[in-house]
Amino acid sequence: MAHVFPPDPASEAGDASVAPRPPARSVGGSGSWFFLIAGLFACAVSLPGVLAIPAELEDDNPAILVVLIFPLLGLGMLAAFVRSVLDRLRFGEVVVQLEAEPAPLGGELVGEALVPRGLPPDAVPRITLTCQESVTRRSGDDTTTDTRVLWSRTGPADVARTAGGTRLGFAFALPAEGAPTDAEGGRRVTWVLEMSASLPGVDLVRRLDAEVVRPPVPATRRVPPGGYTHDRAIDTPLDPRVLQVVVRDGVETLHAPARRRRGAAVALVLFGALFTAIGLAIGLVAEPGTFVGWLFLAIFGGVGLLVVGAGLYSLGHAVWLTVDAHGVHRVDRWFGLRVGGRTLPLSEVATLRLAVGGTETRGQATQAHWHLDARRPDGRTETLLDGLPDTAQAQAVAVRVRLMLAVQGCAVEVEEG
Repeated sequence: MAHVFPPDPASEAGDASVAPRPPARSVGGSGSWFFLIAGLFACAVSLPGVLAIPAELEDDNPAILVVLIFPLLGLGMLAAFVRSVLDRLRFGEVVVQLEAEPAPLGGELVGEALVPRGLPPDAVPRITLTCQESVTRRSGDDTTTDTRVLWSRTGPADVARTAGGTRLGFAFALPAEGAPTDAEGGRRVTWVLEMSASLPGVDLVRRLDAEVVRPPVPATRRVPPGGYTHDRAIDTPLDPRVLQVVVRDGVETLHAPARRRRGAAVALVLFGALFTAIGLAIGLVAEPGTFVGWLFLAIFGGVGLLVVGAGLYSLGHAVWLTVDAHGVHRVDRWFGLRVGGRTLPLSEVATLRLAVGGTETRGQATQAHWHLDARRPDGRTETLLDGLPDTAQAQAVAVRVRLMLAVQGCAVEVEEG
C-alpha cells in the first residue's frame, strides 16, 4: 500500500483533479490529568477511614474494611496517570492521516499513522475498525445505555520504519449495507479506529473516531470486500492459546483450550471473592442474625458466589470440535470432565456464519470476540466455537472448519454478520 502520510502539498497543488486530503489528526494516549486529580481526591477522602481501621477492628467492626474500596480506586487512577505519562514519553505524539474523510459505505477507509519515536523491530502492530451502536433509553429517573458491535475487522498494519518514526498503514473495505455515523435522538453509531501493539512495559493503544457516510451513488474501492485480512485467512496461523489442531486416530479435532479466557476468568473469580468476603464479614461477624446481616449475605455473598462460579467455569471450560461422516460433534469439558455436548448432522449444516459476540477490554485495547455458528436450513443456528479474538483468527478458524466439512462431502459457504 502506498504511504499517504504526510501529504505532499506541492503535488496536490499541481493537480487539481486530486482531492485534498483531510487534515492530519493528533491522537493522544489514554489517560489524562483527570486520573491524577481524581486519584488524589479518592485517596485523600478515604484517608480518615483507612486510619480508623485498626481501632474499628479492635471493636469487632469488620464492616470498616469496606472503605478500602476507595483508596484502591484512587491507586488505580494514579496508576493510569503514570501509565499515560510513560506512554507519551515512549511513543510521542501519534498522528493519523486518512486519504479521505468522510469514508463512504461500500468504499474504503485508507490511511496511515506515524509513531514519531518508533516501535521495536519485533513489534506486531494491529489495526481494528469497529462500528458500534449505543442506544440510550429513559424511563422516569432511570437511564440505561445498551451498546453492541455491528461490524468489526482486525488485521496487521503495513509497517514501514523511517528516520521520522514508524509508519502504520491500513486499508479497510467498508460494508455497503453498514450503518453510517449517526447521533440522533437516543441512538448513536460510531466508527472507531484503534491502533495497538503489545510491548514490554507500556502497550501502544491509540483510538480515533472516523466519520462514515452513506454515499448518494455506489462507492468504488480497491480493498477486497471482506476487509484487508480476508484474502489472508487461509494462510493465517492459528494462535495455540485460542485454538489447537489435534489429530487422534487419523481424525482432525479442533481444541479450544480453557486458557483462552484465563484473564477474564481470573478477574471474575477475584471480583466475586471480594464481594463474597464482604458479605460474609458483615453478615456473619458484624451483624449476625440481623436484617442488615442477612441483606449483606444475600446481596454481596450471593452475587459474589455466582460471579465466582461463573469465573471458575470459564477458567476450566474447554471445547473439542470434530467433523466426521455422522456430523459435527462439539464436546464441552470443565477441567477435563465432560459437562455437555451435541451432534449436528451434516444434512443440517446449510452455511457457516461468523458474528461478533461481544467486546473485551484488555489493558487499554478493545477486542471484539467472534463466534462461529452453523446455520440450519430452517434458519436456526448452533454455536460451534466462541471466544475467537479477532477477525483474522475468526476467519482462519472458519476456513479450517469449512475444509473439514468439505472432506466429508459437505460444501458450505462462510457468511459474516
